[in-house]
Amino acid sequence: MKFLISLALMALIKADDTTVTHATTLKCGQCIKGGYNFCYLGTTDGPVITNGGSEPTSTCCADTSCSQNSDATYMCSSQYSDKEYALQMCPQK
Repeated sequence: MKFLISLALMALIKADDTTVTHATTLKCGQCIKGGYNFCYLGTTDGPVITNGGSEPTSTCCADTSCSQNSDATYMCSSQYSDKEYALQMCPQK
């Protein structure tokens, strides 16, 4: 199943060559595809959000200098060197 998700994410990355303007409110995929650092409160990759559940506290940092990047209670995409692999850490419904 994770393999299929990976393939779908790679296809999305390849299909979207638009420039993404930074905003702290960008969702995980938009943030990472834009070349920014996405951080959310949690310590596991790809947390699953149940129907009706709330997404974790998160922010899209312009780079690795945001406070969340060095906070052990946050998971950040900057820990991955590969953008496609980093997308797997995004919260999923």
